[in-house]
Amino acid sequence: MCPDKAPIGTPTLSLPADTASSPTPSPPSWWQTTAYRHFGPICDVTTTRSVVESPDAVACHSFWPFVRYEKRTRRFDYRTGKPTVKARAVQYAAHLDASIFAYYTEQLATRYEARLDVLGLNDQVTAYRSLGRSNVHFAAEAFAWIRDHASCSVHCYDVQGFFDHLDHQELKAAWCALLGVDRLPADHFAVFSALTRSACIDRERLPAVLTQADRGKRYCTTAEFRRLRETGALHIEQNRTGIGIPQGVQLCALLSNVYMLEFDRCVAAEMETLGGFYRRYCDDILIALPTRRAASFPLDAFLQQALAERRLPLNEKKTTCHQVVPDKHDAAPRIVPPVTYLGLTYDGERVMLRGATLARFHRRMQGAVSGARRRAKTSEGKRQFPRAQLRKRFTHIGRRNFFSYVRSIPSILQTYGFDEPKAAQRQLRRSKGRLERLIDAGGSGDLPR
Repeated sequence: MCPDKAPIGTPTLSLPADTASSPTPSPPSWWQTTAYRHFGPICDVTTTRSVVESPDAVACHSFWPFVRYEKRTRRFDYRTGKPTVKARAVQYAAHLDASIFAYYTEQLATRYEARLDVLGLNDQVTAYRSLGRSNVHFAAEAFAWIRDHASCSVHCYDVQGFFDHLDHQELKAAWCALLGVDRLPADHFAVFSALTRSACIDRERLPAVLTQADRGKRYCTTAEFRRLRETGALHIEQNRTGIGIPQGVQLCALLSNVYMLEFDRCVAAEMETLGGFYRRYCDDILIALPTRRAASFPLDAFLQQALAERRLPLNEKKTTCHQVVPDKHDAAPRIVPPVTYLGLTYDGERVMLRGATLARFHRRMQGAVSGARRRAKTSEGKRQFPRAQLRKRFTHIGRRNFFSYVRSIPSILQTYGFDEPKAAQRQLRRSKGRLERLIDAGGSGDLPR
């Protein structure tokens, strides 16, 4: 039977044998030097290439289960006035499996970029692509269009549970279309099956014998894994729902764009006809239409229908509409309410940091000081309170931190012609003093509330 004719998700839990490791120079571009703990062994470059670059080997490869953990982000809900926690399940693959996914990411990304060129969608899709630009560029571009088309209506949409709702049959058809084939080759089908009917193990439910024992960078050997699986000590879950792919895997990020390719083509073509503006960043969709067109075009119904054709639900709670009203004296337009996109907010006059983004930065700051104080206190004098490191992490002294990100905003906004480019920087003017107060309290006493 051709593998593409097999039922979706042939079980992939027959396990590969252990492999030895020895360093090899000149690694390929997809090679990743990571050393996290997993069930699979860390393989050298030669062993990895012998599998990854051989379609026959990939077609016969047995993938290890993903390891899953829950990433929790604290937030403040301004509607209820109460703090909330957003939980997101993230999965990561064994080392050899991750190399396979990275290799096929490169192969498919080349075809995907070429397809975007043909369809004229290079500007409309911004997530998970190497464009040499940041989210600030994408947000500034959208805000500049809104500013230059002052009488317009801006609509922001969000897809509910995006990765969890990707339909396997639709994904398979989109994958085939990208390759220009009627059925997936055997190696591509093996990768597809590993992602769509993926097996995973919750990291919090691993047996204590695996998490406490000193086994280097591996939870257990293949023989031990088989024994634990047969005795029921490992809680292995397999996706048999027909929807959803693992979030956190590099290839899945690209596949989400591949899945939405027909949606992007359809919506972008319609917006071009209406003289509007369309951008999609993963599951965040921004559409702006001239007011006279927005009044007569059923945009909400159109978008819901386009998403329904991709088997995706719209998150109506996060759907927002913003009216842009031009000023009578040719000053900055007025936006009611201000538009928030990719972490920045635009009110028609200033581009500022979103309130939730700034609050999250301050929470991380206080959490870092609290953790440093706790570790210094429990080390019995062996570890000093890291004042210098905290300043590098949370002030302008450091590099590649939140401050350096905010410092890049004014120059980017200036290239798009904004008159008040330093508004976001001014929002951080009190952060350094706040950190110093936390450090003083964290190094000697209780932290301020």
